[in-house]
Amino acid sequence: MSVAAHAQQAPQDGGGDTGDIVVTAQKRTENVQDVPKQVDVLSSEALVSAGVTRLNELSNISPSVTGSDQTQNARAPGIRGIVSIANSIGVQSQTGIIVDDIPLPTYSTLANELTDVQRVEVFAGPQSTLSGRNAAGGIINIVTRAPSFTPSADFAFEQTTDEQTRFNVFATTPVSNTVAFSVSAFLNHWAGNLRNSEKPGKFGGWKTEGVRAKLLWQPSEAFSALLTGYYLSTDRTAGPFIAGGPYFRADNPAAYLTLDQGRNPLSALPYTIKNGNRTFTSEQTATADTRDKGLSLRLDLDVGDLGTLSSITSYSKSAQPRADVFFGYPDNPATFFAYTDVQTEYKTQEIRLASPSSGNLTYLVGAIYTDTAIDQPYVRRQVFPVNWLRYVDQKSFAVFGRATWQFTDKDYLTGGLRYQHDKQDYRWDFRNVATDAVTRTSAGDSGYGFWGGEASLRHEFTPDVSIYATYSRAETGEAYDVENNAAASIGELVPLESETVNNIEAGMKARFFDRRVTFNINGFLANYKNYQVQSIDSSNPGVAPVIRLLAIGKVRTRGVETQLSFRAIDGLTLSTAGSYTDSYIVDYPGAACYQGQTAALGCMALPQGGTSQGNIAGHRLPNSPRWKGTASVDYRTPIGGGVDITGNIFYRYQSSVIYDLLGNPNTRQRGYGVLNLRAGLASSDSGWSLDFFVNNVTNKHFLVGIGDASNRFTAPAGTAAPTTLVARYDRASFRYGGVRATLSF
Repeated sequence: MSVAAHAQQAPQDGGGDTGDIVVTAQKRTENVQDVPKQVDVLSSEALVSAGVTRLNELSNISPSVTGSDQTQNARAPGIRGIVSIANSIGVQSQTGIIVDDIPLPTYSTLANELTDVQRVEVFAGPQSTLSGRNAAGGIINIVTRAPSFTPSADFAFEQTTDEQTRFNVFATTPVSNTVAFSVSAFLNHWAGNLRNSEKPGKFGGWKTEGVRAKLLWQPSEAFSALLTGYYLSTDRTAGPFIAGGPYFRADNPAAYLTLDQGRNPLSALPYTIKNGNRTFTSEQTATADTRDKGLSLRLDLDVGDLGTLSSITSYSKSAQPRADVFFGYPDNPATFFAYTDVQTEYKTQEIRLASPSSGNLTYLVGAIYTDTAIDQPYVRRQVFPVNWLRYVDQKSFAVFGRATWQFTDKDYLTGGLRYQHDKQDYRWDFRNVATDAVTRTSAGDSGYGFWGGEASLRHEFTPDVSIYATYSRAETGEAYDVENNAAASIGELVPLESETVNNIEAGMKARFFDRRVTFNINGFLANYKNYQVQSIDSSNPGVAPVIRLLAIGKVRTRGVETQLSFRAIDGLTLSTAGSYTDSYIVDYPGAACYQGQTAALGCMALPQGGTSQGNIAGHRLPNSPRWKGTASVDYRTPIGGGVDITGNIFYRYQSSVIYDLLGNPNTRQRGYGVLNLRAGLASSDSGWSLDFFVNNVTNKHFLVGIGDASNRFTAPAGTAAPTTLVARYDRASFRYGGVRATLSF
């Protein structure tokens, strides 16, 4: 239960907190304090206070979550330092994303927008027993609002000083005594925080729009059917992918981009290269768009003492057309770029039986089938030309079960088991760059079955104080490296070994002083074998970067997580959450040298040619801060006339990180803290509210990615090495303010 979850628990009668927070990520409704795992529950109000509007921004509010690189294909955030480090369409995400009980495929972007959610649940650590192969690091469960037989509607509007406009509406109404309907529509437009010296306007932002409609049929208390349809679109702009800026460091202003025939030095750029620079140079605009649409049907039948029998069917399609601009510089309008489009067709069918929640034994059994078909054309015509069309099809079938036995009045034993079989195949067409004619095809298929499971023991000292210990084991299954064009161009690819993880966690969950104080603490240790990462070797500027998917050996993540909430008085809640996460490489033999690494820094020449820095055991995993924490103060009190004054102080901190897997010291981001403030008025019956806010009050500039473009530059004879770094900023990397208004009836 995170910083934010407790803000909604305060009762209205002045007594202790009698409300319980429930979660549904484990396919049944549970009290979060009874779950023998670490869980963050983030309400929609909490997301607003933290300035979180998109999936990857969850790292700003949940200490267990870390962001992921979004410069190319969409990637899910990481959990406990375990982040997906691969662009290959043949690889599953380390973090499972679930929306309304439907697991999403890795490259779906349906969950990117968090405007119309009811709550977000973050389960840290392997969750593969119930969630499958793409939950080796954890899951993020998103619950959207459901239809109701009580008519209601609400509107929200937000405008910020940095040109973000958000609007959303939700309405629900009964159609008859047995049918209810709801619809939510939303718009989220942000201009971005980048400038292009060659074009007017702002860049780096997005235009997201979507709609979700639900139709509920409930002819009796024993049966219900819920039909959901949705559409979501996003258009984004960005700067050059490899070189062009925005540069924030250039040690040699006389250096010039090697491919620039005009040899324009960095000093000639029409802006100053410095920390916080947000201007880049490009004659073309990089774009990254997404389109998601789909349907789902859920049927629930009460089968008496056996429990509830559920069927969940879904079908979705998504597309991610993207134009990457590689190099930007003023005198070359034919800027080098590439075009791609990750197109996904996804089908699922799940059937499960959940026992009643009462009794000494509760259980859940089920089966799920998923079929994911992904096509990805990739065309790069100007430099290092290629023309590829890649197909990956993954079919999975799994059976699972989980049960909890209360064997004394204070002790609970939980066990779960899953068997999954995957069948995957790929085809890679190499095509003529000019004519699109297929010149070679590489194809293959494989099947792989594996087990996963978990076991937990929980002891209650009192109904509000318990301790637990949990063991879990998960696998990701085999994966094809459909980025390894060198191997595919001469033969059939061999699938990488399945990644496995063994995890242990122990903790305490407690509520004290009439539930005014909630304190949770846990420790964890997870060992990953055959950890799948993508390595990019761009050490030779004369050839295209060599991209390889590797099962590198072993990595480990371990740490401690805490959560504390204190409702000091009615209307005043103090909350804090923190984590210490030590995630590092245990075994990675033969690692490539990082860019700019010399012999003096450990880069060795290999007898067979090439270079290596040897085994980089002990290196930290990228974008994994050791320390993360959040703190918030929520205040609300009546001032008369049916009006309350409201306020929120939110602060987050994270320690330093390195963004390069190979350890490039130029990609280090120092630790930083961000402060958000909000104040406003609201009706006592929550019918309306008006808030004014400032996020990143101290204007703390920070980076969520650093690109080392040094080897793309040439230094004139007799001048210093051309160390040149590119900044990747977050939505909240600069101060902005705004106003937010809501209306409900």
